[in-house]
Amino acid sequence: MTAKKPNAERGAVGVEAALTLPLLLILLFGLMEVGHLISVQQALTNAAREGARARVTPYSQTSYLAPTPVVVDTVCTFLSAASITCDPTTVACDGPADQTSICVNEGSHVPDSTVCPTNGNPVQGCTIVHVEVPYRPVVASFLGFSSTITLQAEALMRNETSP
Repeated sequence: MTAKKPNAERGAVGVEAALTLPLLLILLFGLMEVGHLISVQQALTNAAREGARARVTPYSQTSYLAPTPVVVDTVCTFLSAASITCDPTTVACDGPADQTSICVNEGSHVPDSTVCPTNGNPVQGCTIVHVEVPYRPVVASFLGFSSTITLQAEALMRNETSP
């Protein structure tokens, strides 16, 4: 003999699923979006660090700093490896908000002169590489929102060509 379910509980599973499934999907897509954002930010940080490293190490076995185009190429190579759009020919320090911008500053442009004293010589001291990339959230793009967030990374390194 089998027990019959009362009519009052009929369809309760469907109603519970209809109430909880949207919340679970929002949580799932939110976690995916945050994970992607962190991944892009980490790639940006690595690109800035490698650009600073390219700048401060002696260029082509000389005692000179690498020129800015070499730094921009290095940063763009790392960004492109992470599937982030970066065209070295169009990158500018103060570019438009919808493009990648890469700034290379050294010498007196370093904000804290006690960390990297220059003594009037820009080769002595530090180099800062500042990178900004527009980030468009993946989930928001699917929903029709076109908002972008500007992600930034900065790396400061002491020039290795200093005497």
